[in-house]
Amino acid sequence: MNKGFTHSRETIWHISCQTCGFYWTYPTMKINETPENRTWYCPLCGQKGTSEEQKDIHDTQS
Repeated sequence: MNKGFTHSRETIWHISCQTCGFYWTYPTMKINETPENRTWYCPLCGQKGTSEEQKDIHDTQS
């Protein structure tokens, strides 16, 4: 079979502002790049801060 395609993984993080409730997404192709590693600015209200992963949401696999 001809392998005429390639693929790569994209991780999309959902960032939520604890001040105004606005959320946005942050896509990355780097597996080790997580939102905890940087400072964020809310695009709606301008709140500045770091992010912590929400622990009650788990990945599911079929």
